[in-house]
This record gives sequence, structure tokens and C-alpha cells, in this order.
Amino acid sequence: MFQTRDRPAISTTAFAIVLVVVIVVGGAIGISYPRSSQRASSASTNASSSTTSTGTSISSSAAATSSTASSVSSSTTRTPPTLAPPLFNFTLNSGPSTILIAPGRTLIYPQVTVTPLPSAFLGQAAGLNQGAGGELVVLNAVEPSGIFIHFFGSNLTSTIYEEVSAGFPASLELQLTADSSVAPGKYPIIIEGLSGTESLNYTFTVQVVEYLVTTQYGQFSPGSLTVPAGSTVYWMNISTDPNGYSDVAFKTMSVTSPGLFPCVLTEYGPTACGIYSYTFATSGTFPYICNSLPACGGGTIIVTG
Repeated sequence: MFQTRDRPAISTTAFAIVLVVVIVVGGAIGISYPRSSQRASSASTNASSSTTSTGTSISSSAAATSSTASSVSSSTTRTPPTLAPPLFNFTLNSGPSTILIAPGRTLIYPQVTVTPLPSAFLGQAAGLNQGAGGELVVLNAVEPSGIFIHFFGSNLTSTIYEEVSAGFPASLELQLTADSSVAPGKYPIIIEGLSGTESLNYTFTVQVVEYLVTTQYGQFSPGSLTVPAGSTVYWMNISTDPNGYSDVAFKTMSVTSPGLFPCVLTEYGPTACGIYSYTFATSGTFPYICNSLPACGGGTIIVTG
């Protein structure tokens, strides 16, 4: 047994080192193993986070399902427009501005033009199997007594079914006939246009003159015409050749007509056909020629007393 004074003593430095080691080891143990309350709190936080994430995922899925349902509903309730005439409105026009004919004559030079107007269904006529943007327009002519209209190219008397494209006019030549007994004067011609519920009437005037000579491609018809003194004879250039100019130059008198322009064809029909008239006051024979073209022919007017 050692006496009190004989027990080994622990230095202050060694004690301090031991104390530091204890503190460090204790702190490490506390960090590695959190208290139960801390673990519970952490678990609760993680669970909450997981629940929130899952809930969001479910909500997104529900929104997607709702969006799909809305899309299906929208596609099934949308009704396409019914493609039934009229797919577009239209206007009617005629040319030339002056249409002449003589009794007993048949001429093919006037035209009727159908011009489509814009509409909401423009270009959607393919659903009617009428071509992209096409529509059938029924045209019918209503003539006064003594005047007869035939749509050239049709085997019908005065009715034709014309397909009109959505963006382009369509023109039809008319075969115009005046009965030999019809009196000179101005006669209205009514053209009826019908497409579905769209109906349109258009009126133009045919002027019947007693004596008419037509020129076409440098040739005159009739070549010889007999009229009584005091009569007025009309010459009309019905050629559609842009170079088919004509004139009337008399050989036995100093009278020459202005240049007679051909019927200028446009998308709206012929707009100008040169016309010239001369009144013969005295009897005689009056030959004439055409100076406009090298191969131009001529004719004769015989005036009786």
C-alpha cells in the first residue's frame, strides 16, 4: 500500500488530452446516431415529400386524361360545313357592248361570261366531285319573239350547264339568230343563272338592223347586198383575230371608213367590235375593198331607185 504522498500523480497536460478525446468521441457518436425525435422528424419529412410528389404525379395524370377527353370531345362535336351550291356567288356579263344582227341572219360572236365572286367556301367544291373550286351554273336564255339564242357547243336550245372555277370566269359563245320577219329595233335578252339557291338574271340588248355586212378574216358577208335608196348599211368586224383589222374603202367615191377593230377577247368576253355605217342617198353600184390587210377582200352595195 502506498501512502497518500507516495501515489503516482497525473500531470495537467495528460488530463487535458484525455478530456479532449472524450469530447471529440462523444460528438462523433451524437452525429452518427441522431436522437429518436430527430429520426422521426426526418422520416416524417421524407414521407411528406414522397406523398406530395406522388400526389402531384396523380394530379398531372388526371389533367392529361382530362385534356385527352376534351380533345376527343372537340373533334367529335365539330361539324364540317355542308358543301352544297352555291359555293360562291357569281355575276353575269355579255360582250361586245353593241350586238348587231340582221333579219334572216345567224351569227356566232356574242358571249356571256360567268364570273365567280369570293365566298367562305372558295375552293372547297372538291367535296361535290366538281373539281377543286368548281361549281355548276345552269344558264337559260329567255328570248323575245323572233330572236333565238343557242349556247354554242350545247345540243340544247337555250339552256346549258357550265362548270365555273372558283377563281376564273368562264365564257360561252352564243349562236344568235334573227327570224326573217323580225322588225328592226332593240330587243332585250334575259340570261338566267342558277346554282343551288343562288339565282341571278342578266339582261343585254340585241339590235336588229335591216342591212348588215360582217367582215371576218378579211372577207365580207354578204359579198353583194341590194338595198333601196335612203337605206343605211352597217359593217361590223366580228373577227376574233387580234390582227384582223378591216376597213371599207369605196372605189367610185371618196369615202373610206375608219379602221374597224376586231372583237377583242378578254376574260369578260369581246369588248369591242368595230362598226361603221353609211347611208346611200342615190341609186348606183358601189364596189368597195379593204385596205387593212394584203389578202383583204371586198364587196358591192347595189342601190336601187
